[in-house]
Amino acid sequence: MPCSEPAGENEIRELIKVTHGLSLTDIALAPARAATYKVACTLDGVAVSHDEWVRRVRAWRSAFLRVKGTEVGLYFEDPLEFSVALWGAWHAGKTPVLAGDLQAHTLTHLLPTVQACAGLLPHSLQP
Repeated sequence: MPCSEPAGENEIRELIKVTHGLSLTDIALAPARAATYKVACTLDGVAVSHDEWVRRVRAWRSAFLRVKGTEVGLYFEDPLEFSVALWGAWHAGKTPVLAGDLQAHTLTHLLPTVQACAGLLPHSLQP
């Protein structure tokens, strides 16, 4: 299903039910019935299923597990890629350090404090 399709009444009710009184873990680790549920969209509008999102988180987790140390720098312009890298870092026991931009001043202060980078930062890991 493309991301631009409007949600049906049942989907809206489910979304309202999900967003009230549940933690982020409840949403991210949804029951198996939601494996094919579309949870995000790529920048070009392709819907991403919960299964695919979790697969991407696991790929980032594996990449971060190879990093010695705990701090990892993140900078992404793509919100979907940011989300999977962030969750992957957390699940690898890392502390993500978020860069606000890619300006030289920012990088001069950030890079010496992290043991690895992801996204658009120099020498970034790949999942």
